[in-house]
Amino acid sequence: MKTKMMLATAGIGLLLTGCSGGPSTGDVEQALQAATDQMAQEMAQMGMPAEDVSFDVHSRNCAEVDGGRAYDCTIEATLSDGRGNTEEIADEIRMVEGSNGWRVTR
Repeated sequence: MKTKMMLATAGIGLLLTGCSGGPSTGDVEQALQAATDQMAQEMAQMGMPAEDVSFDVHSRNCAEVDGGRAYDCTIEATLSDGRGNTEEIADEIRMVEGSNGWRVTR
């Protein structure tokens, strides 16, 4: 479980760029899920097992930065591994919107 939670936290650090209005809670959940899924795929390619993780964002507070091209968000969320294990997290992330939607950049 701890390995998977570390994977999820590490997945928050993927980099991409873009611009638009602020992200919704659903946008944040989708971006976190996409980052975590990408990290799990990379680990699987290296022969390292990875479990499925899902996010339930309870709270987000986003502020426009970088002239409106990005948003810094403080989030609180529950991570679930599909086996009944959960972990509460609080983190700060940067979100940007590109042609494929919102992405976590840090």
